[in-house]
Amino acid sequence: MGKAAWEAEKAVGIECFANELPGFTAILKHRYADFKVNEINLEGKVVRLTTLDAPPKAGSETAVAAANGGEADPAAAVEAAVQQYAAAVSGSADLEPLRSFLQAAQHYHAATLAVAAEGGGGRGRGGRGSAPAGVQPPAPLVLPPMADKSARTAVHQLFRALPSGPGGFPRMETNTQQESAKAGQQQQQQAAQCIQVEVVQAGGRGRDGGRGSGRGQKRKWRDSSDWAGGPGRRYLKFVLYKENMDSQQALSSLCKLLRVSHKMFAVAGTKDKRGVTAQQVTAFKLDPARLAALNPRLRGMRVGNYEFAADQLRLGDLQGNRFELVLRSVEAGSADAVSAAAEGIRSSGFINYYGLQRFGTGAVPTHRVGQALLRGRWCEAVRLLLTPRADCARADQAEACRLYLEEGDVDKALRLMPRFLVVEPTLLQAGARGAARPPGGGGGGGGGAHCLGWVESAQGV
Repeated sequence: MGKAAWEAEKAVGIECFANELPGFTAILKHRYADFKVNEINLEGKVVRLTTLDAPPKAGSETAVAAANGGEADPAAAVEAAVQQYAAAVSGSADLEPLRSFLQAAQHYHAATLAVAAEGGGGRGRGGRGSAPAGVQPPAPLVLPPMADKSARTAVHQLFRALPSGPGGFPRMETNTQQESAKAGQQQQQQAAQCIQVEVVQAGGRGRDGGRGSGRGQKRKWRDSSDWAGGPGRRYLKFVLYKENMDSQQALSSLCKLLRVSHKMFAVAGTKDKRGVTAQQVTAFKLDPARLAALNPRLRGMRVGNYEFAADQLRLGDLQGNRFELVLRSVEAGSADAVSAAAEGIRSSGFINYYGLQRFGTGAVPTHRVGQALLRGRWCEAVRLLLTPRADCARADQAEACRLYLEEGDVDKALRLMPRFLVVEPTLLQAGARGAARPPGGGGGGGGGAHCLGWVESAQGV
């Protein structure tokens, strides 16, 4: 490692080693393909992109079979639901009323499916139409009181996730009711809560209504029969594979092509820009066919391995990352020195410093930008971000930064700034909207009023 590199590391506190072995030097990330990162999900599986194919479309026979495990055995489906309920409540409740209710619901569901198969009735979940004359859904069932909130949540989810194909069940709605206070109870709040289960009548609107705006319309969207994931799995989970691109840039490309908000997507963590990475992403009720159709138009990235999930990914929802590194131009005293250094890592590990890449590769380290932001010195932060490197390889980028910092010409700077960059054009666009002047001096003065106008425009960036 050269003297300049040593000094750069010492400047951010990287000074100590976990052992006293001589070690060796090498070039890391000489090519972006030398650095491969695969996320390890919460199940301990290494995330890889193995297929670009979208699952069958919602409503097709293959999709129904995939979502419901094929045609269910009616008796087995009832017994499975009853046993799941028994496990959720962990008690000795009488299961016969629930078993009878589910059997009656199955009979009603089979009748509505038969009408749909003959071409009668309207659309509904699983191709359900209107029930034939004389066939009515069973009366609502009130389950025994449950004091445990987690048990009630599990029961709600159980009824929402029941299979809806042949041999399955119609759509059901559940709501929590307060049990009437018994003699001797002084507070209504002490009474346990009950769950009422109701079959939604075929062709009907459910207890919350259906058409128009308001709560009924929201429930119709949440439980939409056109959603292939079913009511219990509202999120599409897929693998994002990208090369030499950071995670936010990749997601921004998807948002632009799909014309959706960034809020639709969620990840467990961001991945390095300079590398080849694979990670999981969740999107709320995004049709996988729409996403799969983008692959021919994507540059430096691909999406695939689609599945449906009940929960959205949150930051930290992973066990770690698996790295594959290629070291080039290795310089060591001998091959034994390299072997000894590798063994030293295995035996004593290493000090997990933040590497230099965490401090950015721009002319100004990102921790100095962060200090300015924490102190509320917004204009100083902008000036630091728009300061080009001394060895900037692009003359147009360097000139665009000079035009802004020294002459205050936002429009010219924006026209000249390379579009493949992310931060610099975004800042200049915000500045143009706010009639910006260069912060902290320069040809445009950078006075307080001008700077405040820039900040008000840039706060949403």
